[in-house]
Amino acid sequence: MSVYTPLNEEQIIEILSNYSIGKSGVVDGIKEGITNSNYFLKTSVSEYVLTIFEDDNVNLDFCLNYMEHLARKSIPCPQPIQTNSNDSYILYDKKKLAIFSKLKGQTVSNAKITNEMCSQVGKVLAQMHMYSEDFKKNFSGVRNRDWFLNTYNKVQGELNKENASLLDEEIKRYLNYDCKELPTGIIHSDLFRDNVMFQKNTLTGVLDFYYACNGYFIYDLAITVNDWCTNSTFKIDHDKQKSLIGAYEQVRRLKNIEKKEWNTMLRFASLRFWLSRLNDQLFPTDGDLTTVLDPDHFKNILKDRKNYSDKLE
Repeated sequence: MSVYTPLNEEQIIEILSNYSIGKSGVVDGIKEGITNSNYFLKTSVSEYVLTIFEDDNVNLDFCLNYMEHLARKSIPCPQPIQTNSNDSYILYDKKKLAIFSKLKGQTVSNAKITNEMCSQVGKVLAQMHMYSEDFKKNFSGVRNRDWFLNTYNKVQGELNKENASLLDEEIKRYLNYDCKELPTGIIHSDLFRDNVMFQKNTLTGVLDFYYACNGYFIYDLAITVNDWCTNSTFKIDHDKQKSLIGAYEQVRRLKNIEKKEWNTMLRFASLRFWLSRLNDQLFPTDGDLTTVLDPDHFKNILKDRKNYSDKLE
């Protein structure tokens, strides 16, 4: 949640004129994250999060509707504050802007991750997958097959021989893959530690649904495991994985086909974030307060997952 679009006091007053949430107060840019411009906003009424959406491809109506759907199922996620016109967002300086309720707790990007935390994450992920069954909207996502191919073509010529060879191999594997037997539904697609909030060891919030889309449930689980259960040598911490997947299966049992395709999904999940970080590093977006994450982190995870042969029980 970087800051690419700066806001001054006059602009905040103008934005708040669209809402009934009190007089202008303090804004503070949020550095964590990489995609949108985010601010903590404090008014005379309460505290909020203000988000300016920098990616035109985000299907904001889909994302906000899904968040509202999950909130009705008691999933703790931010809710958009309605404008005076009863809309969920406004257009400001040709960009979509929304103000959200501020949840209790803190994200845990730099915290020590425990098995119990992994269990809570696995449970809420499975709940979201189950609750997606009666959400009737569909969206292929901003990180779909076209994005993989287009981003590959964009970065491939900028890489050294080793990285180009690895990327060639993995992108071909991804683009040729099709398994119609795998269960699908709406997936979060970005359930990293910076998108989950905890307070006193209790999960209090799930954030950043802007990559949510239709997809394989097992792919979403692999994305989550790759972040929450990877140790300092880029290998899977089996105790954490067991805790996360065990709690997941208390809510939604994995199918045999999902277990069979687990290693493949771990590779695809690694590839997705290596590719996106390569793109961010090679073609950075200007901003006042931005975060560019190291692509080598997910390259090293991908190299490990290529040789990973453990099976899910």
